[in-house]
Amino acid sequence: MNDQREERSEGAEQKPPPWREELFSVDTRSLAVLRIGVAIMVILDVARRVSWARLFHSDDGVLTSSQASEFLGPGYWSLYWLDGSPWFACLLFALTLISAVGLLVGYRTRWMTMACLVLIWSLQTSNPLLLTAGHILLRMTLFWMVFLPVSAVWSVDAMSGRRGSFSGRVLCVASAALLLQVAYMYFFSGLAKWNPYWTGGAAMQYVMNFEMYVKPAGRWLAQYPEVLQLVTLLTLAAEILGPVLLFVPRYSQFFRGFFMGLFWLLHLCIWLTMSIGLFSMVAILAWVVFVPGKIWDLLEGRKASSSATAPVVRDWGTSALANGIAALFLVYMTLQNVLFLFPENSTTNDQAAGRPLAVNAWVERFGRATMSIQQFRMFDVPPLYNPWYEYGATLMDGRQVELFGGQVAPLGQRPESVYDAMQNQYWRRLHWNLTTLPSQPPEKLEVYRQIRQQLLLRIVQQWNEQHPDNPVAKAWLRCYLEPIVLPGDQPAETNAPPILWASYQLSADDSP
Repeated sequence: MNDQREERSEGAEQKPPPWREELFSVDTRSLAVLRIGVAIMVILDVARRVSWARLFHSDDGVLTSSQASEFLGPGYWSLYWLDGSPWFACLLFALTLISAVGLLVGYRTRWMTMACLVLIWSLQTSNPLLLTAGHILLRMTLFWMVFLPVSAVWSVDAMSGRRGSFSGRVLCVASAALLLQVAYMYFFSGLAKWNPYWTGGAAMQYVMNFEMYVKPAGRWLAQYPEVLQLVTLLTLAAEILGPVLLFVPRYSQFFRGFFMGLFWLLHLCIWLTMSIGLFSMVAILAWVVFVPGKIWDLLEGRKASSSATAPVVRDWGTSALANGIAALFLVYMTLQNVLFLFPENSTTNDQAAGRPLAVNAWVERFGRATMSIQQFRMFDVPPLYNPWYEYGATLMDGRQVELFGGQVAPLGQRPESVYDAMQNQYWRRLHWNLTTLPSQPPEKLEVYRQIRQQLLLRIVQQWNEQHPDNPVAKAWLRCYLEPIVLPGDQPAETNAPPILWASYQLSADDSP
């Protein structure tokens, strides 16, 4: 009896059905590679933001804590909101890097994973205007890693012989959730794309003509609309059918190998043609959980083990409570993605009017509080306009300059390269998020106005700090929207006038 209890505690007493092992188990070596890759992604993300900590993640920057909270809505939280000073942001940056290094080497891995999750969530909510689908996927991968033995092999914890170190396959609720997380990202994004832009084959043509995001390789590809039409239809089909076929018994390994290669190729092409931050690298990394143990055996120079002989550890010693929590979040993740296909525009208005909150609102609030909220759309409606922005200013000596580029040039003229006019992907994302106004109540639109005004003030402040002898007397921020015209379409006779986003006037108290 005691021996049976010991076997049960190790999770290997009762062998689950073969189809469940095949579809929902994950090799510990795949989890180890995922742990190392996620840690590297976190380090890269934080390292790229370090020089922008004050401007993007403190109250001295373009978005204050109160504005970020108001922009996101109720239920969100962030450690960065405890103290909006730049030094506190730098402290949190340092803690994030320390926890990521601990995760990388696999030292006290469970605690390091939880610390990384909390700190990455706080970093993302401190400035939601910079977020992409890659940031969401990175966070959700960390979320499910909390429940999994990602340090079972190739880690300091494994070498020290800590409990939970073993080689084999993991089968538990969290392993299924991690696999489904990747599938859900594509499947629900594909369903959201079921509109005339994608079913008609024009979506990728619009995307590759979106100049602010498109690299030179993308501009070259935009010359071949027939190819882009085919890519549009294939992408839509792959995103909807692929996730389903990943979980077909007996044939899952074939389909997983096929779609892994297909989506790796797709994300590589996206990385070569578009500026979208870490998304392509994180998405490629996420597919590693589908790599079977046979591949790792071959890479290690060992004879590939069959599915019948490879050890399967159920629950790897976790408590029933941990598995129950993982099951709860798996159900929640499914419900959340389904409900987000049917947005309820009355959610915020219901709250403002004192009416009971809609189901979507309760679902969102739970996800916000638990760091598990997610929504993947990935150009479900492609950009229909090419925006460009003018930070115009008149200096004290009467000259006019473009503040963002710091150049003395005629104003009101389109940049030669809209892509190069932005310094990096963070600036591109920030401006595009301020350009696309979703359906929001008037009080939400006021937040956009405040953020735009804050953005202009910070750019003016930067100029004045660098040119104290010739500060800005008057400044303005305008957004120009040019419709994207595809081959065969009728171009607009006249472009829409620029939209004045913000303005600035030097007061008498500010005069030097």
